[in-house]
Amino acid sequence: MLNTITVAAHTSPVVFSVAFEHFLRKLRKLRDGEPTESASDDVFFDEAFHIVKTFIAFATQNTLEELQSFTNTHVPNPLGCAVHALQIPMESCNAAAKLLIDVLGEDIHVVGGSKWWQVRGMDGLDAEWLATKDDQKQQSKRRAKKESGELEEYPDAFDDLHRVMLYIHGGGYSWGSVNTHRYQVARYARKLHGRVFSVNYRKAPGYPWPCPLQDALAAYLYLTDPPAGAAHKAVPPGHIVFGGDSAGAGICAALLTIIRDLKMELPAGAVLISPWVDLSHSMPSVMDNTKTDIIPQYGFVHKPSPLWGDDFDEPSGLEVAEKDRDASATSNTLAVELDAGKAAIRGQIQQYATNRQLLHPLVSPLLSGSLGNLCPLYIVVGDKEVLRDEGVYLAHRAADPAKFPLRDELLQTQHQKYQAETFTEATQVHLQVLDDFCHVPTVFSFTPAARYVYQSAGEFARHVIDEGHSSDPFPPAHSAAEVEEAHEQAQPSSQDEIDIQTAHTPDGQADGYPPQPIHRHSSGAEVRVKPEEDDLHSPSLAAKHLKVKHEPNMEEQVAQEVERRPNIVRERIDFSARIRSVEDDSEFPVLEMSREDIGIIKTAPVQRWLTGQALCKKKFCKTLVDVMKRRRKCENQVAALLVKSQQLGILSEDGTPVVFGERKEARVTMFDLEDDRPPPSAIAGRHDNPDSIKLLKAELRRCVLSAPDDIRSKAWDIIPTSRFIPKKFPQQPASEQQTSPTKLPTHGLSMWMSLMSYFLSMNIRRARRARDKILQVTGADTLLSRIHTESHDDSGAESEPEHT
Repeated sequence: MLNTITVAAHTSPVVFSVAFEHFLRKLRKLRDGEPTESASDDVFFDEAFHIVKTFIAFATQNTLEELQSFTNTHVPNPLGCAVHALQIPMESCNAAAKLLIDVLGEDIHVVGGSKWWQVRGMDGLDAEWLATKDDQKQQSKRRAKKESGELEEYPDAFDDLHRVMLYIHGGGYSWGSVNTHRYQVARYARKLHGRVFSVNYRKAPGYPWPCPLQDALAAYLYLTDPPAGAAHKAVPPGHIVFGGDSAGAGICAALLTIIRDLKMELPAGAVLISPWVDLSHSMPSVMDNTKTDIIPQYGFVHKPSPLWGDDFDEPSGLEVAEKDRDASATSNTLAVELDAGKAAIRGQIQQYATNRQLLHPLVSPLLSGSLGNLCPLYIVVGDKEVLRDEGVYLAHRAADPAKFPLRDELLQTQHQKYQAETFTEATQVHLQVLDDFCHVPTVFSFTPAARYVYQSAGEFARHVIDEGHSSDPFPPAHSAAEVEEAHEQAQPSSQDEIDIQTAHTPDGQADGYPPQPIHRHSSGAEVRVKPEEDDLHSPSLAAKHLKVKHEPNMEEQVAQEVERRPNIVRERIDFSARIRSVEDDSEFPVLEMSREDIGIIKTAPVQRWLTGQALCKKKFCKTLVDVMKRRRKCENQVAALLVKSQQLGILSEDGTPVVFGERKEARVTMFDLEDDRPPPSAIAGRHDNPDSIKLLKAELRRCVLSAPDDIRSKAWDIIPTSRFIPKKFPQQPASEQQTSPTKLPTHGLSMWMSLMSYFLSMNIRRARRARDKILQVTGADTLLSRIHTESHDDSGAESEPEHT
């Protein structure tokens, strides 16, 4: 069972064992005189890494429904944040469905139809606005009515925050929510000095592809073209930046190609953290970095449940694959090469999509016909994560479409060919690889490198929104050599000049509020760097706050332009946030891969998945028998529910709903799928699990509410709510709707936020001590004291932990 108590009991021993092992490792390094430094040398990162890794491994020992419920439980909002929860109406969802059908075109058969993925239990899509109270007060003196920061009404001051980030959270496409990522979203809102719109999209496997993609597109339409009754004003696409991590970043990448293909206006930019964009797992890092990442060794192979986990069949002979070659694209039968020869896999490898859908460009955006003509991208990956190569290859395919084409087999459809031939213009990309970091480095928000990523993401977003699409869509870059040079010349002389300048945005706010120091390159170019107290932890970073002025050297400037790779900036960042530019492709071996190996389901990942399935089958063989019994019980409940509905006149004899009067809204229901072939895991086409029953009851409730009084008075026992008139909406699965908090005084998600806050405060104290030493050495006390005063005159917001 997965809850706060079991998670705490399972992770607590890890805290003590990691602390002890960390102490021993440090002693060995001191004894051997080992000079190398890594992220694991920081005790807080070491603890957090193993806590996350242990939690995810423990989660796979429980059912997927339990994980979804645990990570989609509503928890209190961070202090210092104003949050307004809302529901995106069906009008936006239906508009998104029409656009998605248009872009799929002839590939609609790959999805399994045009209706099943539009079925939802709720009357809309959960989402929320978030902004820091400090930014809100800059625009209005209105205060939140509740100390928790929850706003019942949308504050007009939010519309004055013109910068908007549409954030799509990660979680393997199957778990996570706005609650798990709210502490990260709060940091983006602070660095953006704007507002963030987070969407709680439907999750696989009950709502597989393209359900999450439809919800993300609905959120974008809701922002840019709000329906009647929406509280906010329409947000121009040029004021929006996409943001996402892991699966959420993959959805963002697919969404960008949809907007481009439909010739809609693109957002100003996109921040993609550890994007999962190749579900075929064809990249080398998927196997190479297993031991150094938080992702479980065998992937997300969960304890069997009525919703997911009965595909334990061993690979059958090749004749099965040949026989099912012409089966529906929603089938899972797939011919692959294994050690014993070619065989057929019948179990679904990924929860998000069937085996035959994995190579579709809207499932794996890396395999899009072209990634050119997109908005500027800021991509961050961890060097030790399994998805590292996907992010690196995505960056280079976008920046140089001609150099990284797809193999011919992936360009068979008319739409793929159209993309490759039409979108040939390079996309501007900024790629940063964080040394020694695992999947989604921003999870470890207390580390110097992660804080730098948040800062850079905010600076990138402010730049592309305020400056618009220009020839240089990125904030001016700085190299490690120039920063070190600035440090060496920290003492001003007759040739040097120390100055602080402020650039103003169109709305009168300072770009990078508070005012930002400017560091001038040797070429005369200016570099804007935001002063931040908790980032002043090394001499090189402290020197970023100095402006050293030289006469432009044209020869150096021309040489720099020749050496710089067109359309892409590539950097590596170590744990202490020291930056070095990457000029040589040899640092990214994935770039040497043959295009014929991209998008190939290879033997090693499949063998590993089969091993995980075999171990799971052995461990939970008795559970699987119980699962089959529960499924039969659910089918009997559904049959009885349908018979009772027919007797009451809610359903006709053929099983379709009886229409009482006019429908208030156009929506697709479970009863409209006669021509569709939903994937095996989609609850819209199933009657054998509790989630399907909840969805069916929601459909019947709508029928009951429109029925005459005599029918409603008899239907209350079908929908267990208030007698005669069911007012309360039936609770939907955790894959769609947030669950209520438990009776415990705190939830595991809140405990994690508190832990991150504690680690952050400890690192800030350590950074302050390091900064004081730097100031004593450089003699720059006067300058940095002035920077500190101007940066933190607003109650020292940056040095405060985001959660308490």
